[in-house]
Amino acid sequence: MQYGKSSMSSKYQVTIPADVRAELHIDSPDYDIVWIKIPSGDFLIKPRKKLEKDENPFLRVFGMFEGVGGGTVVDEFINEKKEEALRENL
Repeated sequence: MQYGKSSMSSKYQVTIPADVRAELHIDSPDYDIVWIKIPSGDFLIKPRKKLEKDENPFLRVFGMFEGVGGGTVVDEFINEKKEEALRENL
């Protein structure tokens, strides 16, 4: 397990160290950082490209939680929302 450290500014901003950005493939400021609280109480951090102007967010998050929790209720909900989004975009 790797360990990294960042400090927080007076405006609560945190810098992501260069080696962590490289490993997460964050190569531009066009990313949002998503913080996901998992059942253990820890947080999972996922980079996500910022949405394009007319992009449907449900199509973007599908698969983001793969391997986290494994709840079928959540999977079913996401599948339903993905199907709705696909129908709306057709």
